[in-house]
Amino acid sequence: MTRANHACFALLILLSSTAFGEITLQETKQQSGIAEQGTYRAVYLGRLFGTQDTSQIGQITGMYGQVSIQRATNVTLYGGDGGVGFDTLISQGKMIDTGLRFSNTNQSSVESIFLPGAPVFTAPFSVNAAAGTALGNLLRNKGSMDFWLATTDQTSTFTAPSSVGATPKNFYVQFRGTAVPEPASWLLGCTAAGMGWLRLRRKSKA
Repeated sequence: MTRANHACFALLILLSSTAFGEITLQETKQQSGIAEQGTYRAVYLGRLFGTQDTSQIGQITGMYGQVSIQRATNVTLYGGDGGVGFDTLISQGKMIDTGLRFSNTNQSSVESIFLPGAPVFTAPFSVNAAAGTALGNLLRNKGSMDFWLATTDQTSTFTAPSSVGATPKNFYVQFRGTAVPEPASWLLGCTAAGMGWLRLRRKSKA
């Protein structure tokens, strides 16, 4: 590796510690309430982030989730690509386990559950690296995400209704993740580092 390359590499390390900001994506929407019964008991919530710029999202590092749900015990929130046929979608690797699990304290009523808690009072849930990378890649490449609640307990009758009477029931997701720098900024940084090293080398020879 040449000294110029060494300088570029050192600059990349510096940029990686300073240029990656944080991006927050959040949206709320009425739940679809559409349930499926197969290997999984699953309810499709809906699609989010289709009108937001997701092109610069990197890895998802944290999140909040809120759903209106009934008769739930340890039900998983999934994010992925597809709004029909959960069993097939998960078998094809198109569903990503966010790590959030929802359970009702009162099984007989529809409860609005916010995990891990309201953002003003609670730190975000930490998404593991593998799931965070997969979620970020999907958002960046597709520009939207489908959300499902699901459990492998086939005796479960949990629901996430679209409304109760005349009252709409919504779900909410907030993602926090790293921001991917513009490729041009890395190239310009490397060019500047290389030129700077060449100037120093010429001065040392003079």
